[in-house]
Amino acid sequence: MSGSADRLPRLLALVPYLMSHPGAQVGEVASVFGLSEKQLIDDLQLVWMCGLPGHTPGDLIDVSWDGGEILIDNADTIARPLRLGIDEASALLVALRMLAATPELAEVPGDALPRVTASWSGPRGRAPPPSAPRSPWTSRPPPTRCRACARA
Repeated sequence: MSGSADRLPRLLALVPYLMSHPGAQVGEVASVFGLSEKQLIDDLQLVWMCGLPGHTPGDLIDVSWDGGEILIDNADTIARPLRLGIDEASALLVALRMLAATPELAEVPGDALPRVTASWSGPRGRAPPPSAPRSPWTSRPPPTRCRACARA
């Protein structure tokens, strides 16, 4: 069985997949996620115990796999892929840029990391323009000088 560090992201991807593929077969889903059927069943048994706080039957995700067909219900809260907030996305982008700068990655073939960081760096992959520094105590932009004052 894989560790929890691998399992959690897989479970968070598994639920939206099953919600968008109702009646998918156990073998088919196992091959999509690169698992054995036993690993998938173990994951489904864990999903069955997850849900909203309260832990009453109406709060838990309902999943069944009788006859090889997987049916899932009451999982609307996590049916969509994860959307990051601005702070989370910024932290991830900084970490990816630091990772890309490590010498060990220069030898790794492929361009996935540069493509991800470029696509997250602003509109159409361009870094956002630098902005004037702002005081943390006010949301107003710094004052600008008028043309007459600049000539004086």
